[in-house]
Amino acid sequence: MDLAQSECLLLLAQNNNPAYDAGYQAGYAIGQLLFCCCIPLLGIVFFAFWLWMLIDCCTKTFPGENEKTVWILVIALTGAIGALIYFFVGRPKGTPG
Repeated sequence: MDLAQSECLLLLAQNNNPAYDAGYQAGYAIGQLLFCCCIPLLGIVFFAFWLWMLIDCCTKTFPGENEKTVWILVIALTGAIGALIYFFVGRPKGTPG
């Protein structure tokens, strides 16, 4: 093996391949763009769901005396997790009011 071949192998081993670098940078840019777009969008969706459940809880009637107050506190203090719990467990099927 001569010096040129060993230098070539060394460059490949160090990932100094321009085609590899360009592909890696393009993949990194696409991932970063998706991350920067999806995270705020998910935040907006969760906030809208949280607000919907909070308004729903305030407008529904509950059988218990303090049940509405407890659910409002759960939703308000635990955010999207509390809204999900309210949606699946505590949401009354009654009429608003």
